[in-house]
Amino acid sequence: MLIGRGFVDRSGRIVPSGSASVTQAPAWLTERSSVFIVLGGHAYALGVNDCGLVIRDAEGALCGTLNFTNCRTPPRPGFDGTVALPMDPFEYVTEQRLAVWPRLLY
Repeated sequence: MLIGRGFVDRSGRIVPSGSASVTQAPAWLTERSSVFIVLGGHAYALGVNDCGLVIRDAEGALCGTLNFTNCRTPPRPGFDGTVALPMDPFEYVTEQRLAVWPRLLY
């Protein structure tokens, strides 16, 4: 899903809602494995590596980066901007210990 409606298809093209025309998505949007809409629908959080996010505005301008230490999985912001990461990266756990940042990207 994209800010302003629409989506990026598997070929890397932007398909706007209510339109049959498509355009090529910018590289900054397609080169990342995970894309999340954050900051109240005004920006994107893009997965950079196992423990980082790049924040870009709707036009793609860089707003900043976030790096988390000791994460077991890549950060995935929730709908309300909360980031929760399982900790204990080198151990098998039966109960999750989470580091939580409520509304960090809202």
